[in-house]
Amino acid sequence: MSTSLGSIRDVLADAEPQDKADVYQNLGLKLTYDPATQLVRAEAQLDPHKLRL
Repeated sequence: MSTSLGSIRDVLADAEPQDKADVYQNLGLKLTYDPATQLVRAEAQLDPHKLRL
């Protein structure tokens, strides 16, 4: 799956913030920023039955 999404990285680099948010939501990606440690926790729940790209 990551190979087939390879070019999406280039598309997302230039995408509008709302378009990026829509893609991340469809991928089940959740990012949580902790300002105290300046770290981002990334969680993904990839369900091929819910994937809408």
